[in-house]
Amino acid sequence: FIPRAAETCEDYVGRLVRTFPGVPFGIVVDNCEKHFPHMRDGLVPVLHHLFQTALYPARRNHLCVYAGNYRSTPFGIHRDECHVIMFCGVGKKSMAFWPPTYFDDKPKVVAGGKVKAPGQDFIADAVVLEIGPLDALYWSADDWHVAVADTDDFQAALSVGIYHHGTSSELIGGLDFVA
Repeated sequence: FIPRAAETCEDYVGRLVRTFPGVPFGIVVDNCEKHFPHMRDGLVPVLHHLFQTALYPARRNHLCVYAGNYRSTPFGIHRDECHVIMFCGVGKKSMAFWPPTYFDDKPKVVAGGKVKAPGQDFIADAVVLEIGPLDALYWSADDWHVAVADTDDFQAALSVGIYHHGTSSELIGGLDFVA
């Protein structure tokens, strides 16, 4: 399912839709910098600038591509082990968020660090944010989240996972320059 060398994004999506007609699909390439070193090379200057400008400590990080025409993250509402900055490249990406304590009084729906109930059961209480090409979105490792979509349109985003166990306010304070 990896794009072919001369394929445009439209060609790639067309091939996937023909391969899976009428079926939602999702592609997750975790640690994609290992498979596509040019992605890492392209992001190194951006990340160095971000860390230097924000005075944020450069720590271990990894890249992950999320692409497809799915309505919701296949693995449901969850929290990450890292802070995340997501860059939308194609289409629109919508993410629903709940505060870190939201599920504390709902222990029956949380198991193994994931919510074992459909995201739609809690969407009324979520903050839903949408990003498009050239936009970026940040969330902390503490935030419950899930991707959501109202359409079957193809979307693709690149996330940078930052493994720093400082507070969310420390990172947000450092990212004020982005605004």
